Amino acid sequence: MGVFLFSDSYLYVATITFTALIIVELLNVFTTIHKLHPLMAVSEAITIIVYISSMILFKDYLAVEYIATVPFAWKMLVIVMAAWVPLWIGHKIKDYVDPSEEQKVMRHE
Repeated sequence: MGVFLFSDSYLYVATITFTALIIVELLNVFTTIHKLHPLMAVSEAITIIVYISSMILFKDYLAVEYIATVPFAWKMLVIVMAAWVPLWIGHKIKDYVDPSEEQKVMRHE
C-alpha cells in the first residue's frame, strides 16, 4: 500500500512505513490487552524511546524533517488505519461472538 500512495522519494516512503509499523504494533498491543500492567506501560514507553532514538541514529535512512509535515501525517494515518482497523474489527467480532468468561460476567452485572 505504501508504494501506491507515494510518488515521493524512497526516504519519505521508508520514514512513513517505519512509523506506521511502530504505531500499528503499539495499537495491536493495546487492542489485545484487557488491563494495562505497569510493565506493559514501561515497555510501550521504551518502544517510543527506541523509535525516537532510531530516528536520530538513522537520519541518513529516514527523513526526520518530513515527520512534522501534513503529507506525512495523512499518509501514515492511511497506512495505520488500513493495517489496524480490520484487525480491531475482527477482534471486536470475536469478542461479541465468543466472549471470554470475564466478558460474559461483566455483561450480566
